[in-house]
Amino acid sequence: MDEIFDEIVDEQPQEPQIISHKSHKKKKDRELRFIIAQTVVCAIALVIFIGLKFIGGSLFSYAKAVFEKEFNTPINVEQVLDSAMSREIVNAQTVTYGVGGEDDDPNVQYFESYDEVTDDVNDKMKNANTMQKPIDGKVTSEFGSRIHPLSGKQSFHTGIDIGADFGEHIKASLDGTVTSAVEDDEDYGNYVVLTHENGVQTMYAHSEKLLVKEGDKVNKGDSIALVGSTGKSTGPHLHFEIRVNETRLNPRWFLDFD
Repeated sequence: MDEIFDEIVDEQPQEPQIISHKSHKKKKDRELRFIIAQTVVCAIALVIFIGLKFIGGSLFSYAKAVFEKEFNTPINVEQVLDSAMSREIVNAQTVTYGVGGEDDDPNVQYFESYDEVTDDVNDKMKNANTMQKPIDGKVTSEFGSRIHPLSGKQSFHTGIDIGADFGEHIKASLDGTVTSAVEDDEDYGNYVVLTHENGVQTMYAHSEKLLVKEGDKVNKGDSIALVGSTGKSTGPHLHFEIRVNETRLNPRWFLDFD
């Protein structure tokens, strides 16, 4: 009888390992809390970055410059935002487009107002009324004195910056010849300079890709490059210049921009 009882006891199901199960559950809970914490930290960092962007260009640019200097890693805020949210949301928050942060060149000459333009320059610009805009878009940084977007210091902007989407086609403003097609310039990134009639030149900078090479002949309206954010730039845009005798002129004197 005792033997039969012992067999029945041996065949009873074993009690579940409750302690082991709880330990596994706690481990899962810790992992979940860690993931949530990481997500919250990333969200807070993103909100702070966007906040700096809206508070002011100088403060935002200073923070961006400090980060890049400390970590030796360039930041493209628009690309970061694009990876975190849809393009539609980015556009709605008007943080898509950027400005150029090229260094001020003390050797560059320019006219601060149209009243300063000489008769010689005016004569060479007689065909300016036939120019076309290189791209449609909103001007994000005007010609003239400004607070440098990276250094925060007073500087002179020798062109205008026009905000546009990555990859948008940049068109030649006049018939001409490609006299410079430069890639990876420290300040202007990828850029093109066209020489037109009477020695007038136009410059198109911070491009993602150049579609022409030095020596090419182009007609007004031909695609010469794609919009990008190369060189010293805070986001996709075109830096556009008009030059006569190496003197910079305000493109708004000859073209209508938004």
